[in-house]
Order: sequence, then structure tokens, then C-alpha cells
Amino acid sequence: LSDKPVEPKLLSFMMPFSGAFTSVYQDVKAALEADGYQCKRADDMWVHAHIMTDIIELLCTSAVIVCDLSGKNPNVFYEAGIAHTLGKEVVLITQSHDDVPFDLKPIRYLHYHDNGEGRDKLAKEIHARVQAVTRHTSHSLRRLSTALPPWAGAAIMLFHLYLRLRQTAASSAQQTFIRCKP
Repeated sequence: LSDKPVEPKLLSFMMPFSGAFTSVYQDVKAALEADGYQCKRADDMWVHAHIMTDIIELLCTSAVIVCDLSGKNPNVFYEAGIAHTLGKEVVLITQSHDDVPFDLKPIRYLHYHDNGEGRDKLAKEIHARVQAVTRHTSHSLRRLSTALPPWAGAAIMLFHLYLRLRQTAASSAQQTFIRCKP
């Protein structure tokens, strides 16, 4: 999936691309970067033409992935699934307990309020979690990508290709329908 090694101080954030989440990201990012961590979201980078390639590379090279489940954004769930498939350390966060689906309820998550006090508390909780996780996994970070079965990367990419083809087919069908209208 990526030839680049895991960066022990790189944290990626998967959250909706919405102005409503900017302050959450900026507040948590400031607290973590003050301690030497580097934080990135997919919209912080543009390396490849296709955004999913950037996202997958970010997931592969990050030591920890923070996924904000608030609002039940399907892209975030997709990215969380990829991160779990890759065996990554994932920290789930949410503004509402109702946004955590049944399948993810057994996994611990951090609940937060989207106000100054809530974001400060969230930043401290994420920082503590990241420190605990990286302390236990720092010796094996470089082995994470090779610990996957050989077919895992191909399965993720095939599924992604399937979704793109399905989207393209739906778009083509819609365009054909529009052109054929009298």
C-alpha cells in the first residue's frame, strides 16, 4: 500500500471536511504539536491526483489515526475500516454517543462537546491516549505494514476500485438519461 515507513510522531485525523470540525482539529492539533507530534488531515496534503491514494498513504504512515464519528460521515467510517484492517492504532472520538454504530460500540471512544472547554478536554484525552499507545507500540511500528497478509492491500484497493467503477457507472447512466430526455 505504501513503501514509506511509519512515522512515530505522525497522527492522522479522519473527520468530515466541514467548517464545523475545523476548530476541533485545530485545537487538538495545537496541543499535540506542542509536544512534538505532527498532525495531518487529507486536506493538508496533495501528493497524488486521487485523494484516496493520499488518504491511504497517510493511514499507512501514521502511528495513530484519530477518527471523528460525529455526524456518521460514511467517508470517516470507510477510513476507520481501512485503518482497522491495517492493524493501526485508532482513537475514536464523537460528539454524540448515538453516532457510534453497534459494530463499533465495543471499542472505547472519547466523547466530547464542541465548545472551548470540551475541545480542551478532548485534546488532553487524545494526547494521553496517543502517549499510551505509542509507548507500547513504538518498538514495532515499522513492522505494522509487513504484518498484514499479502492479500490485504490488494483487497482494499480492489474494493476501492469497485466503488469508483460503481460511481462512474452511475454517473454515466445519469448523464445518458439526461442526454436522452426529449
